[in-house]
Amino acid sequence: MTVGKGEARAGNGFGGIFSWFGGKVEGLWKFTHDDSSTEQVAVEIAPAPLSSLGAERETVPDVVGHRCELGPLQLSAASLIGRRHRRNGEVREDTYAFSAGERSCAVAVADGVGSAVNAHIAAEVAAWCAVDDIVHWADTGTSEWNDHCVELVHSTSEAVRQVEDTRTDATTSVVKNNPPATTLAAAALRVADEVTVLSWLTYGDSAVLLLSLADGQWTWLSGRPQELRTSVTPALPGSPDASSCGEVALQPDDVLVLVTDGVSEAVEAMPDEFAAAIVVAVREEDMSAAKFATLLDFDIRGMGDDRTILVVRRTR
Repeated sequence: MTVGKGEARAGNGFGGIFSWFGGKVEGLWKFTHDDSSTEQVAVEIAPAPLSSLGAERETVPDVVGHRCELGPLQLSAASLIGRRHRRNGEVREDTYAFSAGERSCAVAVADGVGSAVNAHIAAEVAAWCAVDDIVHWADTGTSEWNDHCVELVHSTSEAVRQVEDTRTDATTSVVKNNPPATTLAAAALRVADEVTVLSWLTYGDSAVLLLSLADGQWTWLSGRPQELRTSVTPALPGSPDASSCGEVALQPDDVLVLVTDGVSEAVEAMPDEFAAAIVVAVREEDMSAAKFATLLDFDIRGMGDDRTILVVRRTR
């Protein structure tokens, strides 16, 4: 697996550490044109897994972002620690991951459950397990998506179960009483000629949306936050029965948006403002990862959770 080069870390206005990635590195996407000719396009596969799976703050940057191309797809992503976690001396428990196969791209966002120990590791493990699994499925086509989602939930659940359950956190005064757990939103994008097929899955309150560049309207594929609120949010590890999944052929002006609940609730509260900001972001060809991450620098009363967003648009 190839990871991003040129990582930069520095102090920032959010009071933590930045990790920014951009550009293209080694790795190939086989892109077939209408005339049946094949082009091998360099891609970036990132972000890299945590260098150390401990709970120390320096292993988990407060902010991480990407802006890159995956073959014919433009990808932008950012994850920001919430005010509550920063105030309590905790690490960011949201994350994202993406990877590319020969004819596909897999993306995921995950939100470690706040009451669970090593929640940031659970999220990291689930996101990476999901994108690895999905790329293999998309490139081999061994089963229907709905059937494969059962296997996907089982494999990510097993990966989360392997996360150490210490029931202690020496870095903070916050008591963690539950074993590692995380929500997940994951998707495959399969590109063929002029058609892009989206296959998606959610577990818990992380969400999958489509934004139309034509009219700025949102489609909540996995349901609105108000529809998903329950006394206990489903989280991995768990039964496939608690997951949601589906498939749809994307329109040329559709943008895929994956978010954790720290962003989905904000989009629900201010849909027009977020739509306008994302339209600008995807249309600005030279936008940096750092500038894209400013989408998460919003101030809405009562919304102090970690924030993660991943946006994909087909550009050719």
